[in-house]
Amino acid sequence: MRERFLTPRLRFRSYEEMNAWLLDRCIAWAKAHRHIDQSERTIWDVFEEERGKLVGYRGSFDGLHCVPASVSKTCTVRFDNNKYSVLSTAVGRPVEIQAYADRIVIRQDGTIVGEHARSFGRGETVYNPWHYVPVLARKPGAHPIRCVCDTIRRPIAPATTASGGQADGTNRSSN
Repeated sequence: MRERFLTPRLRFRSYEEMNAWLLDRCIAWAKAHRHIDQSERTIWDVFEEERGKLVGYRGSFDGLHCVPASVSKTCTVRFDNNKYSVLSTAVGRPVEIQAYADRIVIRQDGTIVGEHARSFGRGETVYNPWHYVPVLARKPGAHPIRCVCDTIRRPIAPATTASGGQADGTNRSSN
């Protein structure tokens, strides 16, 4: 598939644009080539006949790659030659990194302790400053926060829990 449709290497603005282009190319290829078992018909003709018998998938496809990792003392995990910050409560315990095409989700015991846009560079560190607030509340100056603030990349709002508090155990509501 890769050699047939994606050589030479093509560039797209988004995954949606790439998927739409790939769908068009696959359909055109299926309409132009004969079916291997029914040589008098095209692949597309056979597919159209079978389409009504196919069972639809109910839900979204969760395409991801999971790997275990450990959290460093600086509240980061390493994945694919980059580092991503996590909540300070995750330090010293194992986590699971779920790598999607566009984002990284880091879970510990089923709870999300970090979520970032995926970085495809090398040697980059992606921080969310909210991950360091509990540490700085206990020990001001404990982490080189200047480093964190200088290299922040697309910070996300702190995740809220079902009780309305924050995922790091604090409650920043103005009530």
